[in-house]
Amino acid sequence: MILRPVARCTFAAAAIAASIVGVVAPAFAGSFLVGPHAELDRTNVEVDDRVIVTIDGFEARVVTISVCGNEGRRGSGDCNMTASKGLRLDGDGTATTAQFGISAPPVPCPCIVRVASRNADEVSVVPIELSGHPMGEVQDAGPGASIDDSLAVTFDVEDVTSGFGESLRHELGGPGQYAVTVTVKNRATVTLDGITVSGDIGRRDNEVAAAFDFSRLGPLPAGNTWEQTIVVDVPAPTFGELHWRSFVTRDGDTLTSTQTITHRPWLLIGIVLFLVLDIALLVGRWLVHRHARHDDEPPADDLDDATPELELVGAP
Repeated sequence: MILRPVARCTFAAAAIAASIVGVVAPAFAGSFLVGPHAELDRTNVEVDDRVIVTIDGFEARVVTISVCGNEGRRGSGDCNMTASKGLRLDGDGTATTAQFGISAPPVPCPCIVRVASRNADEVSVVPIELSGHPMGEVQDAGPGASIDDSLAVTFDVEDVTSGFGESLRHELGGPGQYAVTVTVKNRATVTLDGITVSGDIGRRDNEVAAAFDFSRLGPLPAGNTWEQTIVVDVPAPTFGELHWRSFVTRDGDTLTSTQTITHRPWLLIGIVLFLVLDIALLVGRWLVHRHARHDDEPPADDLDDATPELELVGAP
């Protein structure tokens, strides 16, 4: 008697598993560049010339303007910080303009005018031709410099599964859609090229269940931030932890970011609990019925007493 309900439960579970199968076409969002911007009214200048600087897009309210040689590759040490100018930006959302005197940097050109926030997390540069100042070979920051010095990466993953059918399958542990957003910020004072962005996902730290790529990142100007969001289809099962990783690579160096997303398909959990409870109740009923039948049977002694005695008839 118990086999039929259990068989029905098993069939229902099989039907649920079959309904999980499904693939949703991925969607992609375009990438874009954002960041502070500075420009000069002229870029062919001499020492002691005065130029007009127009500054826009900074979140910081105070910036420092300075002239740097060596493209500012080694930071403030390449800049004439003594002759730099602090400037408070307009807070009404419009561009700020100011006059700035060109000074000689402490190192040879290529030269730039650098506009930076106090902690240098926002930077915009304008290349200039500085007449009369020596030109030299560009010197990088040195062997101790790494990709961390020139790039900053943020990584975010969000479950965006939508639609009744897709959401139902997802809550049964089926495939889901996740929006993966990566931002790459150029912290250097020069335009960076050759940056690639990719990622993968696994159900364990050392597993790669699927890999995905972002669009190729073009030249990234100094101080600018590139951002792109893609929607990644994750096949079933999607319950438990999903380990996401992003990889930003340039010149053989890689920045890795990780995020762990936990998905609990409550509908599937509820159905499994219901099936377990249903089976437990059926087993309990079966045990009760068996015990009741056992109680209805007469004891063995009574059966012996009820057996009639046989008499031999006609014996001498």
